[in-house]
Amino acid sequence: MNLVKIALLKADYVNADLIPEHGDLPDMFSRYLDTAFPNVSKQMDVYDIRHEALPDAAAYDLLIISGSRFSVNDADPWLSRLFAFIRDVSETGPPLVGFCFGHQALATALGGRVGATPVGWNVGLWPVEITAPAPWMNPARPAFLALFNHREQVLDLPHAAVVHASSPRCPVQMFSYHDRILGMQFHPEYMVGYQEAIMAVPKGLSREIFEDAISRNRDPRTDQHVGHWIAAFHGMAVKPHRFHALAGDRK
Repeated sequence: MNLVKIALLKADYVNADLIPEHGDLPDMFSRYLDTAFPNVSKQMDVYDIRHEALPDAAAYDLLIISGSRFSVNDADPWLSRLFAFIRDVSETGPPLVGFCFGHQALATALGGRVGATPVGWNVGLWPVEITAPAPWMNPARPAFLALFNHREQVLDLPHAAVVHASSPRCPVQMFSYHDRILGMQFHPEYMVGYQEAIMAVPKGLSREIFEDAISRNRDPRTDQHVGHWIAAFHGMAVKPHRFHALAGDRK
């Protein structure tokens, strides 16, 4: 059986009172990656990149940058180290995938620009439209529902980046860069219960926005196809002929 070695670059933490019910970030990603790579043996190592050294990228098959409550526009030294790491990996490293903050970090490091969303907090379950289909989007979808939890977004893309998905409030929902970097603004690793729990933490959400998000989260039309896309993206970036072996033939 194939072994996929994954490094999770953890840029955030789960509040202690939420861990018993929802788990920590590594737990969420471990559960999600089980759906992305269902027939592949996995090893996931976790790096707390705010406090620890970044991994040796060459030791891994796939790198993932988590979301974060912090901003890519902060002046913290750990962000400068992360951006340099991303630039190095984009040239010679393994496939790199970023979620929410991670997506924004990818864009920033590679020459794009991140700023405030025009609507303030963008939260809840919203439709996302595919704008540029790619071979790794198997099974294909014209649109899907995704969980949002952000108040910054990519405003300008890096040169040569391709936008694959968009939503009315956030034009850059998913982008790729040179077929080795993949960013997504949404949170496929979140369960609805956790997303609602963190929305309840005071952070400036109006009652109207909160209640709208709660009502949207009742829509049951979700599936695991984005995880399959990540597996397929990984397989094609590493070695194209391994695509079907790693991702499976999904219809």
